Amino acid sequence: MKKIKSLKGLLLSAATILLLVTAPAIAQDKLAEGSKLVTDNMKEQLVLSDAQYKKVYDINLDFFTQAKALRSSGEDKMDKAKKMKALDDDRDVKIKAALTDKQYETYLVNKKERREKLKEQFKEARAGRAAVKE
Repeated sequence: MKKIKSLKGLLLSAATILLLVTAPAIAQDKLAEGSKLVTDNMKEQLVLSDAQYKKVYDINLDFFTQAKALRSSGEDKMDKAKKMKALDDDRDVKIKAALTDKQYETYLVNKKERREKLKEQFKEARAGRAAVKE
């Protein structure tokens, strides 16, 4: 009976250690996957060269990594929003350096369209929640 309890404890400990070791790797994989999706989309829209793709991917991965850390920080919403804006501005500066002028113009137009679309979706979701409350 003691051997079974010891074995269960050992297995539980091993599972816990495995989880602690793999969780950051899984989170990093998700960041890399998200960065790849965004960069693939940008490659299609902006017709990036292979060298540009690599630079833009690295910029996006860095941005998403920092944004994730900021979102999980204990700061208040206003401070997070200001820092997120600074991260986004920094990303734009780096993206501009990696693109041609024409590509960067297209990037800014696409970014503006995405933001407007997100704002509209947010308004619709908010209106839907308000209608449910009534």
